[in-house]
Amino acid sequence: AELTRAGSVFIDDRMMGRAAMETLLQAGHTRIAIFGGVRQGDDGFALRYRGAMEALEAAGVPFDEERYVDTRFSLRGAYETARSFFEAKPDTTAVFAMSDTVAMGVIRALQDMGRNVPRDVSVIGYDGIEMGKFYIPRLTTVAQDTERMGRQAALYLIERIENPRTAVSETGLIPTRLIKGESVGPVKE
Repeated sequence: AELTRAGSVFIDDRMMGRAAMETLLQAGHTRIAIFGGVRQGDDGFALRYRGAMEALEAAGVPFDEERYVDTRFSLRGAYETARSFFEAKPDTTAVFAMSDTVAMGVIRALQDMGRNVPRDVSVIGYDGIEMGKFYIPRLTTVAQDTERMGRQAALYLIERIENPRTAVSETGLIPTRLIKGESVGPVKE
C-alpha cells in the first residue's frame, strides 16, 4: 500500500510519435511507412502509432494502411521486413521506425537495395540510442531526456526517504527532443 504514494516519471509516447511524423511531414513526405508493433491497447507502440496518426490527420495526409508494417524489433527482423516491404511499395519516400534498432535495419536494407538514405528515402527512429549517433547516416530520432528522467526519479526517491509520511505522489512528464541526424531529408520530386 505504501508504494502507491511513490512518485514516477514517464515519457509521452503519443507526443513523441506525433513529433516523429511531423518531422517527416515538414520535409514534404506524404507516402510514409510506419514500422511498428501492436497498434491496439495502451502500450508504448500503440500510443506512438496514435500520435503519428494525429500528425497525419492534422496535416490532411491520408494514411495508406498497406504502409503499416508489423515488424520484429531486431536489426535482422527489420532488415528482412524492409526488403520485402520496399519490393512491394517502392514509391514510399519515408519511414517512421518505432525504434532506432528498427531504423538501422531499414536503412541497411535500403542501402543493399541500391537506395540512398536520405536522398531516396528518409528514415526517422525513436529512442535516441547511443549507437545512432555513430551510424552512417547518423540517425534522426526522437528521444526522451534520460538524464533529466534520472534526476527527477532520484529527487522523488530522496523526498520519500526524507519525508516518508508527507511525501506526495508526484508524476513528472519528461519532455522529448528531436535529435537531428542525417537520415531525414526533403522529399525527392
